[in-house]
Amino acid sequence: VVRAFPSEDGKAAEPLGEVQDLQTELTLGDLAPIEKRLERLKKEKGKPGEVELLGRLKEHLEAGKPLREMDLNEQDLTAVSGYRFLTLKPLLIVLNLAEGDVGKPIDGALAKFCADSKLTIIPLSGKLEMELSELGPDEQKAFLTDLGLTEPALGRFVRAAYAALDLISFLTAGPDECRAWTIRRGTSAHRAAGKIHTDFERGFIRAEVMTFDDFMQFKSEAKVREAGKARLEGKEYVVRDGDIIHFRHAS
Repeated sequence: VVRAFPSEDGKAAEPLGEVQDLQTELTLGDLAPIEKRLERLKKEKGKPGEVELLGRLKEHLEAGKPLREMDLNEQDLTAVSGYRFLTLKPLLIVLNLAEGDVGKPIDGALAKFCADSKLTIIPLSGKLEMELSELGPDEQKAFLTDLGLTEPALGRFVRAAYAALDLISFLTAGPDECRAWTIRRGTSAHRAAGKIHTDFERGFIRAEVMTFDDFMQFKSEAKVREAGKARLEGKEYVVRDGDIIHFRHAS
């Protein structure tokens, strides 16, 4: 979270400097264990594969670039998982604005730096969001309209966080409850079924799938089926964000 409004003593905010300082601190934090490990490997005179990989990581970090920008394969990621590198993790920049700056363009230099570093900026006013949270739905909608906004920042933040983590949600509905289940993008239908219960994955037969948009258009599952918008998918079907799924499985 980066301050983008004057402090109580009138000191101007320096959001670009704060983001750059953060990036530098995280980079130095990741470099330290790499350099220490390389020194040890040099004395041991072994594991050339590890030396090569850590050397590539070190070179990348010394160029001032976070590890999340590297093209690392699954084998590389597994090899370095124990280090818990900070610059390998997704990063969102929440830009905390003054109320009067909500809706205004983000500072050009900051926007360019974040774009070059592949960072997502979520501009919001913490004070304004707190006030919004205390209003009822109708008052909240009117307040947002006056500000020229369509929704509170929370929705934008959650979507951005999901995208950064490569997550999606699918939905299930029944007589007792409706639920959203979080899975990795690219998850197959039978793996998604296992998110609900391992028996569903083991006994997977078919998945009846309809989209959330179709459900909202036709207003009921029965009418979605009548319109021919529901479909049966096999275990290798890749679940999409917003799918409404009924899993058919053997007991």
